Amino acid sequence: MNCWDFMKCGRIPGGDNATELGICPAYTDGAGQACWLVAGTFCGGRVQGTFAQKETSCQDCEFYKQFDPQHQSQMRAQFWYVAFTNTILDTVGALIVVLDPQGRIVRWNRACEQTTGFSFEEVNGRCVWDLFLIPEEIESVKTVFEDLRTIHFPNKHENHWVTKNGDRRLITWSNTVLRDDDGAITHVITTGIDITERKQTLDALQESEERARLLLNSTAEGIFGSDADANVTFANPAALRLLGFDDLSQLLGRNIHLLCHHTRADGTPYPLEECQGRRAVQRGESIHVDDEVFWRSDGASFPVEYWSYPVRRNEAVVGAVTTFLDITERKQTTDALRESEERARLLLSSTAEGIVGVDTNGNFTFANPASLRLLGFDAPSQLLGRNMHLVCHHTREDGTPYPMEECRGTRAILQGESIHVDDEILWRSDGTSFPVELWSYPVRRNEEVVGGVVTFLDITERKQAENRMQKSEKWHRAIIETAMDGFWLVDMQAHLLEVNETYCRMSGYSEQEL
Repeated sequence: MNCWDFMKCGRIPGGDNATELGICPAYTDGAGQACWLVAGTFCGGRVQGTFAQKETSCQDCEFYKQFDPQHQSQMRAQFWYVAFTNTILDTVGALIVVLDPQGRIVRWNRACEQTTGFSFEEVNGRCVWDLFLIPEEIESVKTVFEDLRTIHFPNKHENHWVTKNGDRRLITWSNTVLRDDDGAITHVITTGIDITERKQTLDALQESEERARLLLNSTAEGIFGSDADANVTFANPAALRLLGFDDLSQLLGRNIHLLCHHTRADGTPYPLEECQGRRAVQRGESIHVDDEVFWRSDGASFPVEYWSYPVRRNEAVVGAVTTFLDITERKQTTDALRESEERARLLLSSTAEGIVGVDTNGNFTFANPASLRLLGFDAPSQLLGRNMHLVCHHTREDGTPYPMEECRGTRAILQGESIHVDDEILWRSDGTSFPVELWSYPVRRNEEVVGGVVTFLDITERKQAENRMQKSEKWHRAIIETAMDGFWLVDMQAHLLEVNETYCRMSGYSEQEL
């Protein structure tokens, strides 16, 4: 007697439960008297689990007890391969599912339970597309299942399974079939590998590579990679353009130093062993250089600033990545600025006027040689950072204090105004003063006043000359006014310009009338 006759399970072809629960695997394996060796049989009103789960529970079964130990031993010897196969299925990491021709699950292994969260009892006899598939993939999986009758095996496909807790797992499947003696399909065996994490990793890697590609393609800086022998491994479009090449194939595999770094700016050879960029590989150091040139494919050179960084794999340096810029315009700007600064320095050094710069707090920011000499100092360091007003403008000519808030030069700078003064004094470091004429101009940056420039002259001699002239004019006026003779002064048109009192009495006219 077979188990399905004794248990009345109805899971044989044409049986009452065959449609709902599927054909019993014991019937499929021909193990009607060894069902206790087959996983997925129907006992005790439910579908049993794996062989490891059944081996103990089946010992209490009335059908099992009908056979003596000798018969059980014979069955075990005859159907050992069934237990062996079941044990293997439960230990492999791949998902293994056995389906009947209608797509119902009749067997699966422990990996399926671990991946989906469903026990075999929960899925036995149920169609796979009713349990695990997402709606948009159901029809394609059904199509694959229907095509199994005509296509070659094994065939492969990918689809998602939804687990018991709602997670989606991407599975890649390999399918094959079992046929009976008439060639009819009795079972479909499908083996799956959960590639969810691998796919996520690949997607993240592809996204990262795409971002890197977009970055390399869009940046204005030239970027190339080289191996430990300085041969080019990649180069972005900017590097091709800057070096005068049209296609990446013109660079790949070629020595970058021999290609574009072979000669110094002065035309002398630049040996590879002296190349600063090689340090990134040889010593594993990052370098920054801004005083060398690269050479284009047409033989012309251009000044560059470049950075080279070592590339490591398992702590070993396997190459380098170099980023470079054509700094021709910057060099031209720098040279023009340097030339302009040199002209300004020569101008400041050669002029007789004292010229100083101050910030918005009135502190010295620069001073030319003439200003040092006029103020009695020997070096700019004696002035820089000190307050100009407190150093040389602190006291009026009459000896009274000159508060900073009343200083016309300071106010003018803060208010963004220019002023011209010729009636004040500055004080030397030795405590003496001298009269000055000075001009103060605000300095602006982005429309904001950031300081001022003050130019001044020592007008001591001018003041002395003016005083002498004033005294001379007074003596001249006194002589004319007290003379007994009449004096008059006329221009080239004989117009009277000046007369003395004696002439007025002699002519009978007043000075206003004349």
